[in-house]
Amino acid sequence: MRQKAEMIPTIKAEIIYKVFKSALLQIDSILVEEKFDLSNSKGVFKIAVSDLGASFFIPFIYKKIKDIAPNLNLEVIQLDYKDIKNSILKGEVDLCIGNKIEELKDFFYELILKDEYIGVISSSQDFQENKIKDYSFISISSHAGHKQLEDWIKTNKLKNKLKLPNFNAIEYMIENENHIAIVPYTLTKKLNSEVKIIDLPLEFPKIEIVVYRSNNSLHPHLCKWISTEINKHNWYY
Repeated sequence: MRQKAEMIPTIKAEIIYKVFKSALLQIDSILVEEKFDLSNSKGVFKIAVSDLGASFFIPFIYKKIKDIAPNLNLEVIQLDYKDIKNSILKGEVDLCIGNKIEELKDFFYELILKDEYIGVISSSQDFQENKIKDYSFISISSHAGHKQLEDWIKTNKLKNKLKLPNFNAIEYMIENENHIAIVPYTLTKKLNSEVKIIDLPLEFPKIEIVVYRSNNSLHPHLCKWISTEINKHNWYY
């Protein structure tokens, strides 16, 4: 359909295209599965991960791929939750690893880890539970997949003078400061001794780490294999 100086597809054309594309992808998937051989797999396998997923899951995944599929290249990108839906739908990434989010409830996923948020503060600070409203809480950008944490801070009407893009610099930002950070428990294994865990008189949102697989991936069999390997591993240590 012509509109001013350009042509735009009609609604019917878009529907037909989606059906046609889906059929082609199913054919490709069948051909890939028939030829699938881990030792001879080539190309680039792209994984989108959260800030914590990069250091937590990627070393394990890379070792598995290197040992079983040495000819395959791995590309890891930062997971941006505002673009994740389109990235999966378009097959721009093969796997996504991060927090389970409501916007993707209809996508296929596998639960790989249950975690919980806990409070941490500088070891140099004396935490006083009855003065919790006097502390400044650090929030993390919702683009990093922690929107529920950002909402939690607002709901509990806590001070929020510092917002970070991710958890990477969290320990340096609370060192010698009167800040409290709410972080996943698994992250505390990587924090230094200058940070201590504190008990907060508040109920935290739960964390479910999942693997989302793209139906439009060019490596459907490999997606399934890696998801299975991640699931088999014991992440609770």
